[in-house]
Amino acid sequence: MSYNVSTIVDRTGRTSEDFPLVLLWGVVGLTLVGDVVTTLYGMHIGLTEGNPVIDGLIHNYGPGAFILFKIVVAGCAALYARRLENRLHRMIAPLCIAFPWALATTSNIVLIASIS
Repeated sequence: MSYNVSTIVDRTGRTSEDFPLVLLWGVVGLTLVGDVVTTLYGMHIGLTEGNPVIDGLIHNYGPGAFILFKIVVAGCAALYARRLENRLHRMIAPLCIAFPWALATTSNIVLIASIS
């Protein structure tokens, strides 16, 4: 009996073809956490938020609003990606938010390290 790897289905109903997409959404989660943690820590030690929209959100509504905003952005991207038929196109949505969040996290780490 032989199996085609692309047709193997795990207990959740996902095929092995879904692995890159699941991995990309995992990266989105990590970059979301990285950006939130480094941004809030940086602001705690005296740095300022460079994005005026996010700065106003944090100052007017608190860090919870910032976290909620990030989750809503990720959720909207996920809902949009689900509507796309092409598997390759579905990978673009997580890349479009993970990449800038990874850059923001890296920038925050460099700024935090420069004043520590």
